[in-house]
Amino acid sequence: MNRRMIVLLAIGMLVLPTVIKADTPKAMTEVLNTASGSMVMMKCSYLDDIRGQVPMTGQCMCIDASGIFVTNVFEPTTQAAMIQNVTIVLPGVEKATLLAELMGIDPISGLGFIKAAPPAGRQWTPIKFAAKSEVIVGKQVTSLGLLSQDTGYAPYVGVAYVSTKVRLPGELIYVTGGKLTNIGSPVYAAEKPEAIGVVGRQMFLDYQTPTKQGPTPLLLQNMQETAFFTPVEEFGSSLAKENWPDKNNPRRLPWMGVNMAPVSDDQAKLAKLDVPAVMIDRVFSGYNGDKAGLKERDMIIAVGDKPLERLATPELVVQNFVRQVARMPVGEKLNLTVLRGDAKAPVTLMLESSPMRPDEAKRYYSDKLGLWVREKVDMDKYMAPEYIANTPGGLVVIGVVDKSPAATDGLAGNDLILKIGEEPVSKVDTLKAAIDAAVNATPPKSVVLVVRRGPDTRTITIRPPR
Repeated sequence: MNRRMIVLLAIGMLVLPTVIKADTPKAMTEVLNTASGSMVMMKCSYLDDIRGQVPMTGQCMCIDASGIFVTNVFEPTTQAAMIQNVTIVLPGVEKATLLAELMGIDPISGLGFIKAAPPAGRQWTPIKFAAKSEVIVGKQVTSLGLLSQDTGYAPYVGVAYVSTKVRLPGELIYVTGGKLTNIGSPVYAAEKPEAIGVVGRQMFLDYQTPTKQGPTPLLLQNMQETAFFTPVEEFGSSLAKENWPDKNNPRRLPWMGVNMAPVSDDQAKLAKLDVPAVMIDRVFSGYNGDKAGLKERDMIIAVGDKPLERLATPELVVQNFVRQVARMPVGEKLNLTVLRGDAKAPVTLMLESSPMRPDEAKRYYSDKLGLWVREKVDMDKYMAPEYIANTPGGLVVIGVVDKSPAATDGLAGNDLILKIGEEPVSKVDTLKAAIDAAVNATPPKSVVLVVRRGPDTRTITIRPPR
């Protein structure tokens, strides 16, 4: 190595730490001073299909001075009706708790929107988000989180450096050389007063432990050491007031009326395909994909005049295409180029509102009897067992709790409840009213259900606890 190169390296080694030392305390202090009053802890319970009420906790960020907070602890498919007992806890040794309301969950970003009135004498301070993250490898980023309950949810700051960007298919920004704070923490760039992202759910660490059966993989997660954040470009549009969700009128995503599958390497070779593609795996009759003429085994290779984006795996290509469609408005025309056999063909269809899936159906859980049921939906025609799909009416049993009265007396998951007593039933409110009347009677009365299980119809009598 020549002398000139050694001198340049020495200068670089001297300058870089000086810049970091000069900027880091200032960046940390600015974030702590400007955003700590915008963070609260959210607590709620989730009605799980089997476990009943499951407690959930997560950080929330204020995004509007009227008392609108967002959190990323929910899945995009979580039903707002299943989230109950929502409160927010203010940082501080008093840990003041306020009643709150879940407004809804954005189906694209998965952000949960929560509304809470401020306590007397306090105003909420909203966090402002930038329009773009504009980060490059090596850029310093700072995040603000809340410590554990034992500390009074004290605000704390994390610092790290951008190490890379990846597409999965949404963009994630990985960091190194430090630690970001908890899931749900806003992330800032040193020179920006606006947040540029949110710390996302951490990737699990693959760890093996010895057992009698041999080495067994475990999934470990340290909530304090998240490795990446989601840039604002991925969720910024959801924060606009006109896009806030409404749990009483949930947003329906656009739908093509088909299921899609990845194109394997062997399938691509057989079709002599040298561009990314997704394959139509199933066409649902009567919906717009069927009406437009899409066929099973068709391969979509372009939207409009743009080919599909090439990503690391065929599965990511499918996810990216589904994500692209989900961000379009219902009613928009979709111009596709499909490969059918050896020929390319244009297909135009109008995106329609997605039908309700079984996991979105209205549900009812009886803790006294230990049973979960849901109403039937249109997609049961395609997704449910044949005896459920072809039987008019009824309620589908999602599950029963072990050793509960429902399990003891013979009810099972995927039973179709046709009647309670002599009354046909297809709404959970009808079943709830009848069960409440029976179990709250003095003495409690047995609940008689007529159910279909496969091809058989049987009567099951459930005796409530006394």
